[in-house]
Amino acid sequence: MCSSDLIAFDYWGRKRFVMEEKELTPFEVFQENAEAKRAELEAIHKVKVTAFIVNVSGDFPENPFSVAYLKDPQRIVKMKAVDALDQSGTMAGDMILNSCLLPESDPRILNDDPKYDTLYMTMIGKARELVTYYSIVVKKN
Repeated sequence: MCSSDLIAFDYWGRKRFVMEEKELTPFEVFQENAEAKRAELEAIHKVKVTAFIVNVSGDFPENPFSVAYLKDPQRIVKMKAVDALDQSGTMAGDMILNSCLLPESDPRILNDDPKYDTLYMTMIGKARELVTYYSIVVKKN
């Protein structure tokens, strides 16, 4: 996208506002592409898909963004993860991540090389957020 002026006119032809369209940052472009892919995966798998996007430019400047696509877990996985949350939030997040991660996700996430451990732990934290949400839903009812 390039910069351009967008002008709106009222009924009588008077200029009402000017809005400048800005160029998207690389992260915003990545987010848009990830969202399009998420919607495509939902249609393919016929289940809700969540995309977790993280900026890993500090560790990997050559490939600064990562995305994990997680399909909605089965009920039994949700229940086990909520139960595990009381014992260990990390294990609960790991359970969701390993059960629900789609192959279209960034392959670095599950790579056993220690240089990817920070990315893996970040994605576990994101998956734990889902478990926390499930736990809140259980406690509300």
